[in-house]
This record gives sequence, C-alpha cells and structure tokens, in this order.
Amino acid sequence: MAGRNISALLVKVLVSLTENSQVRLIFVRQVCNQKKLDKARALSIKGESLTIMKLDLIIDITRGKVLNPQVSTNREVKGGCGADLMSDVLASIQPDAILLTGLTNLQVIRTAQMADVRAIILVRGKKAQPEMLELATQENIPVISSPYGMFELCGRLHKAGLPSLESQMPTESHA
Repeated sequence: MAGRNISALLVKVLVSLTENSQVRLIFVRQVCNQKKLDKARALSIKGESLTIMKLDLIIDITRGKVLNPQVSTNREVKGGCGADLMSDVLASIQPDAILLTGLTNLQVIRTAQMADVRAIILVRGKKAQPEMLELATQENIPVISSPYGMFELCGRLHKAGLPSLESQMPTESHA
C-alpha cells in the first residue's frame, strides 16, 4: 500500500438531475496501477456529501491488523467517530460508523452493539482483551488494531474521504 495515493483508490459516483428531474448516475472510476478499485465510493446528492467506504480499504489506510479474523470485514462504513468516553459515543455517534478508541474492555463492544457500530479500531497498537474479542466475534463486530494514535488515524481517514459521523453536541454559551 505504501506509495499509493489513497485518493486514487476512491470510486466516485456523481448524481445530477436531468431535464425531466430523473436522477442520472455518472460513474467516474479512478484507476490505480492499471486496476479498477471498487473499495470506496462517494455519493453527492443536492450538495450534501455521503461517503461509503469499504472496511477493507479502511484497514489498508490505517495499517490495521484484524484481531478477530473469523469475522468478515466485507462491509461498508459511512463514517467514523473517535472517542474514549463511551458515554460520548452513545450520545453522538450515528449508525454505520467505525469507532476509533484506546479502550480495550467489554464496555466498548456493548457500546458498539447499542450504537450500531460497523467495526472498532484500537489506536496506538493496542491489543484487545480476550473477553473483548470473544464478545466482538459473537456479535460479528470486527476489531482492528492500528499502530497510529487517535489524532493521526482521524486525520488519515478524513483525508481519504471518510466523514465524521458524530452528531453535533449542544454547546454551552460562555458569556
């Protein structure tokens, strides 16, 4: 994967309206090393962006190692969220996201179940506790370990086109 331009891995789908208001899809495929790569696709509707990325591509971008390989990584992800406070995850994450965290306990899996998380990425090369992997496997949730820290992972994934799936939290006004 080294030396490849990650943006060259994206498959873009553009939506435009025809004169009679029918939706027309225009596929623009980018080629990397003479191969068509269908690992990710970006969809734009009425000025809003929604990115759907294959988990296998995310694993490549993060230099991740799947810790429970018996669980399929053939799934799509709509965005990401990075947090260590599981209460923040429950309050802000949207469905079909990946969760980046430094926590390696059962609570992460239970939170992922409730929040409809597609996969968990452990930061800084952390390893999951055996009980965590057992529960994640039972619940069909891939657990991945990446050597990068939280900030670096968020930046790499955002740069590759994966948006944040954190809801905006209300802020306090400081007068």
